[in-house]
Amino acid sequence: MKFSIKNYSKYKEEKIHNRLIDYKLLCKLLVNRNYLIIGQSVEGRNIHMFEFGKGEKKVMLWTQMHGNEATGTNAIFDLINLLEDQENPYAKKILERLTLQIIPMVNPDGTELIQRRNAMHIDINRDFIKKQAPETQVLQKAIDNFNPLVCFNLHDQRTIFNVEGTSNPATISFLAPSEDKERTVTNKRKQTMGIISAMNKELQEYAYDHVGRYTDEFYPNAFGDNLQKKGYCTVLIEAGGSKNDLERQHTRYLNWISLIAGLDFISKTDDLSEGYEEYNQIPQNDQKMLDVVYRNVKIKKDTTESIVDLGIMLNEKLNNQQRELVKNPRIEQIGDLDAYFGYEEIDAEGKMFSVQERHYPILNESADFELI
Repeated sequence: MKFSIKNYSKYKEEKIHNRLIDYKLLCKLLVNRNYLIIGQSVEGRNIHMFEFGKGEKKVMLWTQMHGNEATGTNAIFDLINLLEDQENPYAKKILERLTLQIIPMVNPDGTELIQRRNAMHIDINRDFIKKQAPETQVLQKAIDNFNPLVCFNLHDQRTIFNVEGTSNPATISFLAPSEDKERTVTNKRKQTMGIISAMNKELQEYAYDHVGRYTDEFYPNAFGDNLQKKGYCTVLIEAGGSKNDLERQHTRYLNWISLIAGLDFISKTDDLSEGYEEYNQIPQNDQKMLDVVYRNVKIKKDTTESIVDLGIMLNEKLNNQQRELVKNPRIEQIGDLDAYFGYEEIDAEGKMFSVQERHYPILNESADFELI
């Protein structure tokens, strides 16, 4: 089955318009749905879980361990809409072969604050060993009780990542986490790699070489690494940037495609390590993307002139009153940026940099300048 934009429009959750999701919106999305409350956050917000299917193979999916990484939650509700369609043959097949548990927001306090960490400023994704956060304890208990064959851990990554060797943003990146410092390819890790290889194969028809492979450096206290070590196949999906998509709605669509492809492969494949060798053919993430690159800008200090490139990044800050992220451009790079790529590129054609009668830029200052 192919998953076209036409298919997607039927299942895209219409209450979600951008990647900023708060707890109030989550509660609206829960109305008239069956779910469980499996625990509470530091500040007493409920952590919810959906269950679908009756199949032998168990799969658990969760999003927003980091509160400011909501693209996966966008895609998860699109997936839930598909699974709730009793007339969809794909959904029927999946629910016959798999049992799914879905936790759509592990860190509701961090979500409300639009920050990575929880309300006690603990990074839940680095809390596997000591389990100091209540949200960590809730998630770990749910995993242990369910004992899934496969876990999907959904995150967002920064817009700095490109697909190695190309000017393409890494719109989706995958990771089969390492189990040790040596990055040993164990049998379970081969299975995770096999799942990701199948997801990538399907996704390439839609993402056009915008898929990367996240670093598999071993993090001894990270969730994915330790779950993989415990014998749970753990697929990490990192949702990144794409051109003209500041709210990551195209990324949301590709995330949805990835999840469908992964569940389809798991449901119909006995040996999940099938095709695992193709995992290492996915290009690695590189870090050569800038939000805007100005080429050929003239700068001048005293009597010295030069033609340089300027790299701009958009810093996001929360406007609490409007409950929106305000994007503030700042100057990130100055000089020869031939090795870098911009989501937007502008040729200044030798025009002069100017801000308050100063004609040279300063690193990390606001990119509030003119070209004259």
